[in-house]
Amino acid sequence: GHLFDGRYKLIHIKNDNQLMTIFVYIHTNPIAIIVPSWKEKGIKGEKFQKASKFLEEYKWSSYLDYLEKQNFPSLTSREFLTNLMGGVQECQRFVNDWLQFKKELADFDKVVIE
Repeated sequence: GHLFDGRYKLIHIKNDNQLMTIFVYIHTNPIAIIVPSWKEKGIKGEKFQKASKFLEEYKWSSYLDYLEKQNFPSLTSREFLTNLMGGVQECQRFVNDWLQFKKELADFDKVVIE
């Protein structure tokens, strides 16, 4: 990633929609491990099922905790963001909709550093 690549960059999240966009962006990044060009080409059919399952089992992400699978339970409470997004099922739906249908994310260009 870009952690040690160049200067530090900070982007302020200005509203709930941008926060949900960041949630999806961060938690879908690991898919590049199994489908390298998914952001450009999208994910359809079998690849979607594989990607969704991968995210639900990828232990190096806090996404599992948002799905109440107790991956890193001692780090922080997930209730705030889970409630903001409408519950566990809505968190999962929001991520899966973006993967499968590449639905537009709110202010994506304003909050994502490429």
